[in-house]
Amino acid sequence: MKLTQEQLDFIKSNGLMLLGTSGTDGQPRIIITIPTIYEPDKLVLPVIQMQSTLKNIKDNDKVMLFSLNKLSLGDLRHMKITGTAKYADTGPLLGQVKKIEDARLPDGYEVHGIIEVSINDVQDIFEED
Repeated sequence: MKLTQEQLDFIKSNGLMLLGTSGTDGQPRIIITIPTIYEPDKLVLPVIQMQSTLKNIKDNDKVMLFSLNKLSLGDLRHMKITGTAKYADTGPLLGQVKKIEDARLPDGYEVHGIIEVSINDVQDIFEED
């Protein structure tokens, strides 16, 4: 499954996404994240402080990302992406993410790795008033 350019633009314009994971205990975990790299078949997320999320991904690599348009009166659009996640703490993608994120992160924070989400399915939902 691939995201269209219009879907990629929608995700980029919203910035924040919710990342849902679940480990072997079945307990869901949701965190806020901002993808660093946007490609039609994958999104790459920086790992800064995500120990519980990384444990969940190690135990169960199925994840969900959710993006919602800025709340306003009128039309509502949201996108639900299911995918397969893998963690990496080396490699060229990590170098790209570090270069981008180092300029944005506050002092004392640094990227330790990446989560690469391969896209399996996209539900793009429009609701009109």
